[in-house]
Amino acid sequence: AAQKGLYVGLESMDTNAAITRDNAAQMVWNAMQAYEVEYKTNLVADKDGKLSTQITVQDKVGIDNKTKITLLNDKYDADTREDVILVSVNKNSKGTYTVKTVKDRNPVVTYTEVAKDYTDLLGQKVDVLVKTDDNSKVYGIYPTDDNTVAIKTTIGQLSELKTADKTFEVNGDKTKYDAAIKVYDAKGNASANTVANLMRDNGTYNTASTVYLVSNDGDNNVDRAVVIPAQVAKVTYVGSSSLTLGNSIGSIDLDDIQTYDGIKKNDFVLYTKDADNTADSDVAVKVDTVDSTVSATKGTAGDKGYEIKVDGNWYRVGVTDKNTVASKESVRSGDKVKLAVYDGCFYDVDKNAVASNEDILFVKEAGKISSGINS
Repeated sequence: AAQKGLYVGLESMDTNAAITRDNAAQMVWNAMQAYEVEYKTNLVADKDGKLSTQITVQDKVGIDNKTKITLLNDKYDADTREDVILVSVNKNSKGTYTVKTVKDRNPVVTYTEVAKDYTDLLGQKVDVLVKTDDNSKVYGIYPTDDNTVAIKTTIGQLSELKTADKTFEVNGDKTKYDAAIKVYDAKGNASANTVANLMRDNGTYNTASTVYLVSNDGDNNVDRAVVIPAQVAKVTYVGSSSLTLGNSIGSIDLDDIQTYDGIKKNDFVLYTKDADNTADSDVAVKVDTVDSTVSATKGTAGDKGYEIKVDGNWYRVGVTDKNTVASKESVRSGDKVKLAVYDGCFYDVDKNAVASNEDILFVKEAGKISSGINS
């Protein structure tokens, strides 16, 4: 059992104690992955020519006399494709997903009718559990332990690139990267962009764009980035058959976009185009707004470093792919504002949206300038 790997991941298990469900499940899974063995009986002659029986054990192989057979393959007609890179996830017209993987320089392998959305594993090294000779029957996709770095964040959280020591900040923490870092889109296509193009102040991507950072070659340095471009936009119109979004996005038929119940004018949404995302249409997800009082600011409105502090949190102005700030509205400490915020950045400021009794002037009586009023 030890030689066949049944105790992988269970090295610290107390073999004198009752086995737990987790350990039992792990052992069953290890057994599924183990190679079956077969016993061969041979007659062996000694120096005097006397024959004796010798039994040897060896891994069972398939009809090609080379491929070892696992219990999973033999008894359940399934295989595990190990250590492949998940490069593409796309929802199809059937409501399932088409997934693509690649290993080393081998051709891309496509799996169809995958029931689950594995977008969050983009760029990672995974094992694919699939029916033998039928890539439309995927039972599961699982990240391996080789993914020593696997971060999901936004472009707005990447900054402070230092090429000398090959580091940049992710959510305020330093992360090292490989000199040969490659940037991909959600379809698995490599771009000409470099690590410098990922930084929030570069302007290549909107700061609201999602980015997956991965290292799976054992050195803990990011070597792959997958970017899904997105932008925060204001809903300017909602009708029975279409809606209109700002930021020059324009009108979209409701049949061509996935959105949320109750979407209405003046909402803010995170918008991704069909061509850029892993869905089968455009997508609009509601973005939070913060109604509060400004307690502090940093920098100058209109600059990419402008920040506003409300409710104890600092929000930095978002940047578009045209390298311009999302809002040039200036505020002061004490102003009551409504901010459209997404992942640490703000994309709109409304200074007149929040009112209280301090903002009301009550007029009891009015009169003409020429004649005045009675009291």
